[in-house]
Amino acid sequence: MQDREAWTGIDTRMPLMAPQEAPQAQLVAVMPPAVQPPEDDEAKAARARIADLEEQIQALRNAQGEDLDLRAILDDQRAMLEEQFRSEREAAEERYQRQLAEMARNMAGGVGTVGIGDEGREARRRLEEERARQAAIAEAQIMSDGIVLDASGAARGSGPQRGETGGRGTSERRLSSNEAFIRDASTQSSETVRATRIAAPGRTIVQGTTVAAVLETAISTELPGVIRAVMSDDVLSYDGTNVLLPRGTRLIGSYNSAGSVVQGRVQIGWNRAVTPEGVSVELGGYGSDALGGSGQAG
Repeated sequence: MQDREAWTGIDTRMPLMAPQEAPQAQLVAVMPPAVQPPEDDEAKAARARIADLEEQIQALRNAQGEDLDLRAILDDQRAMLEEQFRSEREAAEERYQRQLAEMARNMAGGVGTVGIGDEGREARRRLEEERARQAAIAEAQIMSDGIVLDASGAARGSGPQRGETGGRGTSERRLSSNEAFIRDASTQSSETVRATRIAAPGRTIVQGTTVAAVLETAISTELPGVIRAVMSDDVLSYDGTNVLLPRGTRLIGSYNSAGSVVQGRVQIGWNRAVTPEGVSVELGGYGSDALGGSGQAG
């Protein structure tokens, strides 16, 4: 048997190699570009309006301080001009009054127009125009049929009295008895004042409020007299929150006795109301029937 070490030949053994890992491929995520939706005309217009408004707001913020200074300057100029105009008006009025007084003294002393300059003649002309204007106003008040009341309730420049003509001539219209009665009854206890806002609607009875009442006295048109009635319903304030004239309040007035034979109604004027608590209230209304017709049927 041959020795194994004596063998010769080619070694066919293959060395064992460590396993190698396979290279891994790197994954890269690639996002597609976002597609913007098409922008319509309304969106563009809205974006333009927003930008415009932002610019205006910023401009207002920048100009706010300048506006305050300009407003203060304008207020000062206005006050200065008003004061200047007032001073000039007072000075002109004072000069005019002095000229009128001087012309009046000259005319009262018998001084003629000789030696009077243009300024004096102009002042005299204006004095005559002022006197003519005052005379025209007085004449118009006398000829007027209207009634003008001052704050005290007294008639000024009113029409003719009962049964009198409205002017100096006989061509003026004569007031009838009914018209004269309504004029006297409406101004007997009422007071005409300047128009103002109702300060306390809860304590006010406005003109035109209906007061329901029942007559307690008879009416005879043969002679004038005083009548009395008692209220059958409460009268509320203007806003309806308070009872100002309670039921049982007595009304006092008068009636027109100057009626014709064929006249079927009599005129009534109410001038005072007295509540059960003893409160007296002045009235300025006329009497009517249940339907609102003026007067009372006989």
